[in-house]
Amino acid sequence: MRLAEFSPDTLEGSFTQDLIESKTWLITEVSRIHNKFNVIYILGSWYGNLSLLLINQHMQFKKIINVDIDRDALHTGYALAKKLHMADRIEPMVRDANELDYSQAVAPSLVVNTSCNDMSNQGWFDHIPPGTLVALQTRDDDLDEYQLSRTLYLGQRQLQDPEASYVRVMKIGIK
Repeated sequence: MRLAEFSPDTLEGSFTQDLIESKTWLITEVSRIHNKFNVIYILGSWYGNLSLLLINQHMQFKKIINVDIDRDALHTGYALAKKLHMADRIEPMVRDANELDYSQAVAPSLVVNTSCNDMSNQGWFDHIPPGTLVALQTRDDDLDEYQLSRTLYLGQRQLQDPEASYVRVMKIGIK
């Protein structure tokens, strides 16, 4: 099920309070489970805000790969990361997440999709290597279609975007 996001499709719109709150919630819960990764894939990364937030946390990683089909958003976000001197471990990847092979996902790795409601599963989830930690978020929907071998966290939060109130659902576990 695809639902419209109401945050403006701009760099500024990517920093709305609800989007930042959902990303910091994800970081908090993932870091309680594990906080050292080789590679973190962020699918549907948009402007790459999550990667900037991860760099400022106590999470350790060798590289973040921001994956999105929107070349302009990716490059705008990467330019911002450069300006903030945070781009040295970020790789922007213009690609349909359904075509990823996760070849850089050397364990321990993390795959994040905070846009499950905007992205149909035509391969992105199925191609994630077994044993990989996965963090998923969606809007006003459940995540039952994404079967994990072990669910480590399942929760929801009531949030408010610029237009409406909604429920953000998060599921973290091992594929």
